[in-house]
Amino acid sequence: MVKSNLLDSAQLRAAFTTAGLTKLVHLRLRRGWKSAAQLSQETGLRSERVLQRLLQEVQCGLPARFREVLGFGCSSTSDRTMGFPISDCEAAGETHTTAAF
Repeated sequence: MVKSNLLDSAQLRAAFTTAGLTKLVHLRLRRGWKSAAQLSQETGLRSERVLQRLLQEVQCGLPARFREVLGFGCSSTSDRTMGFPISDCEAAGETHTTAAF
C-alpha cells in the first residue's frame, strides 16, 4: 500500500473516484507522472498545490524497489496508509495487497 495523508479526505477520494482515477496507473503517462494541472482538470479540484503534494506522497509512499525502477527517490514522512492499488509492484519484485480507496 502507498501512504498518503491527503486521501483521508472524503472530498478528494470522491473527486478521484468520479474522475475514474482509482489506480496508480491512472496517475501516470507514458513519459512519467501526470502534472498537478492535468489532475486538476480531470478531477475538478482547483488546488494544484494539494494535488502536487498528493503526487509527492504517492511517489514517496511506493516501495523503494519500485521507486528505483521508476527512477526517482524521496524522503517520505507520512505514516498513514492510503488506498491506491499498486498492481505494478509485483513487476518490481515486491508483493502488496491492493485495495480501492
